[in-house]
Amino acid sequence: LAIPVGLIMGLAGSGLRVAFEAIYRWTQSFQNFTHNGFHVLQLGLIGLFFGLALKWLRWERFRSPAHVILAARDRDGRFSIRDGLITAAADIISLGFGASVGRHGPAVQLGATIGSGIGQFFRLDRDALRILLGCGVAGAVSASFNAPIAGVIFAHEMVIGHFRLRGFAPVTLASVAAILVVRNLEFEYTTLKLELLEHEIGLLDYAIYGGVGLAAAILAISFMWSVSNFSKLLGAVRLPIWTYTCVGGLLAGLVGFWAPGALGLGDSLVQEVLSQPVSAPTFTIVALVSLLIGKFIATTCCLGTRFPGGIFSPSMFMGAILGAVIGLAIPGLDYQIASLVGMGAMVGAVVGAPLATILIVFELTEDYQAATAVMVGVVASNVVVTRFYARSFFHRMIRGWGINLDHPKVRRRLEQIPVTQLIDWDFLSVSHDTTVAQLVPHIRPNHRGDIYVIDDERGLIGRFPIAQCLQHEGGTMIGDIMEPIRDKAWLDESDSVWDGFCLARNSPGISVPVVADRESRYIVGRVLTSRLLSAYFDRVEKETDELL
Repeated sequence: LAIPVGLIMGLAGSGLRVAFEAIYRWTQSFQNFTHNGFHVLQLGLIGLFFGLALKWLRWERFRSPAHVILAARDRDGRFSIRDGLITAAADIISLGFGASVGRHGPAVQLGATIGSGIGQFFRLDRDALRILLGCGVAGAVSASFNAPIAGVIFAHEMVIGHFRLRGFAPVTLASVAAILVVRNLEFEYTTLKLELLEHEIGLLDYAIYGGVGLAAAILAISFMWSVSNFSKLLGAVRLPIWTYTCVGGLLAGLVGFWAPGALGLGDSLVQEVLSQPVSAPTFTIVALVSLLIGKFIATTCCLGTRFPGGIFSPSMFMGAILGAVIGLAIPGLDYQIASLVGMGAMVGAVVGAPLATILIVFELTEDYQAATAVMVGVVASNVVVTRFYARSFFHRMIRGWGINLDHPKVRRRLEQIPVTQLIDWDFLSVSHDTTVAQLVPHIRPNHRGDIYVIDDERGLIGRFPIAQCLQHEGGTMIGDIMEPIRDKAWLDESDSVWDGFCLARNSPGISVPVVADRESRYIVGRVLTSRLLSAYFDRVEKETDELL
């Protein structure tokens, strides 16, 4: 099935481009007969449409690569076909109307929809579903960049999350199939067309390129933080959430007055920046900085207000211009390589796929020396961004949903299972003023575990092993021999199996009490430590099998 997925993705990726370019030409025709400010109204109206659509769909935002990653890592490869197709249509409209968003994220999302959809149609198991989802993503990247090797690496590195022998062959076939379709249709779309000159990169040059990577890291963190928090600024103004996209579109359109090149994909502009002769540059440093700031603001306004579209192209745009500025500012530095380093460092940091980014640059330029320079910049950038922000923009977004992909998969799985699934409702609790003599007749021969001590309102206050009853006289009060329950030595009904496992590791008994809430400590049941251990090791075995 990997080959059909790749073939379909080759066609779908080409169709995606044809569709949004047709809409873009149509919208541009209106601007030819109207005032130059038409793009402000255009983006404002389409933003209003997106806001109303999100309200009608009851979505927080349109689907994105973050949802693809989550589907592959924690949803057994299941990606909603309906949600994917709706988002693909919205992406086409957003790109066609000239929003400052990217086209590669939509392609990845569409590839995941195709791969997962075919897998679900044939009712494949979760392992095969994840692989087919990765096949769709690999085909999307391969067709988008004319880079089949990078497509394979991207699917494993960014989406599946690890490299597996079982999945490598299908993902590779899908990537090759997609690029064959695109090439046979003579529909190759290469973002960069460069003719690098013969050059030798010295040790000092590599140090400077590392500095370019650090500058890209600072820009990437600022950009990702702005996109993630821009909607909070609108929230402070107390605007209805469905108007956010409208406001974002209007603001992005206003940026177009100052920096028209900041709107839309900007691929052709990136090509011009990369190809300009340093001896007689078309763009001055001031012009480049103006474009960089304009793109930063326009993309923040669009993506920060939940416009559909990708973050890859804007990152590539800003990174390439940042590198170009540094290349023009430092005499003797290879301008074109500096621009490539900035682009790779920015994209690698934002998207979180350093290996795939390096390969994309290599496949586009076919230049080893440029690739080594990009490697230095990408590594420097990723070290900083991973340390001070997150592995990627998408990982940070998923973390905001309460899922930390930096945690082991076993832990994430157990965090999704409520502890109530393992709860034992058969337990023995006694009042603190009960005597040992009163308690003994109620102890059944098959009772295991501790006896829990409660107060007058059935709130948990202590515990003690059954064997202690034999060590005390019948008139001894239970409250005098119990072991007080220390703070957080119990589970809430809302806790997960992972919470129970962590608590059981330091628990003195063979069970952990479960209470209704932390305030009342009203005891409702218990969880045996043996059941928590079984749940943990069962999950470890399943995840180990998936890595083979």
